[in-house]
Amino acid sequence: MRSGFFNSEIIGTDSNNMPIFDRAESADFWAEYFKRFIGNGVYSNPASSFQILENSGLSLKVKAGSCFINGYFAFDSSDTVITLADSHTSLPRIDRIVARLDMTQREITIAVLTGTPSSVPTAPDLTRNSAVYELALADVTVEAAATAVSQLNITDLRPNSAYC
Repeated sequence: MRSGFFNSEIIGTDSNNMPIFDRAESADFWAEYFKRFIGNGVYSNPASSFQILENSGLSLKVKAGSCFINGYFAFDSSDTVITLADSHTSLPRIDRIVARLDMTQREITIAVLTGTPSSVPTAPDLTRNSAVYELALADVTVEAAATAVSQLNITDLRPNSAYC
C-alpha cells in the first residue's frame, strides 16, 4: 500500500553527494491523489481559457488558459497560433483541436486532429487510453478549397463534458 503525505528523511547520500530520501514519490502518486477530487476539463476562469478563435488563413488562435487531465495540470500564459492542413480541393472535413496528455512524452500539448475529407465529414475520434488522453476544445469545419476559416466554422466543445 502506498500512503502519504509524510515528510521524508535523509538516509544517506549518493556518489554525487546528493541526498537519498526514504520516502521518494513519483508524479503518478500525486496525479492519483488529485484526480480523486479534481475532474478533467478546461478551467473556466477566464471564460476564454483555451478558446479557439479564427486568426488568418488556415491558422487559429488558442487563447491562454489552463486545464486538468487525469491528475495532471497544464497552463499557457499567452495566446498561441496553430495552423491547419491545407483544405481538400472538392470535399470538406472536420478537424478537432485537443488538449492532449501524453504519458510517454510526459506533457500536455494543444494538437490538431486532422479529419478525413468527405461529402459528409465527421470529426476524428478522441484517443483515451493509458498512454494518451485527449480533451476536445473545438471542432473546425474546413470547407472544400478553403483558404481561411471563419469563426462560424468553429464549434466550441469546452462546455461539453462528453468531449472536454
